[in-house]
Amino acid sequence: MSQKYLIRIAELERLLSEQGEALRQKDQKLSQVEETEAFLRSVLTHAEEKPKKMHGSRTSVAR
Repeated sequence: MSQKYLIRIAELERLLSEQGEALRQKDQKLSQVEETEAFLRSVLTHAEEKPKKMHGSRTSVAR
């Protein structure tokens, strides 16, 4: 193979590697977003359930 093709192959391999790394970083960020979303949904569900539980079991406070 000529030197020109070897240089081009090396360049394409470098670009592919960079794109792969960028995709890994985006995937990691997406995973973090998904984890945050799941956590927030859980907190919201818990917050919505709490008033229902409190509503059903009212206790009088001694003064």
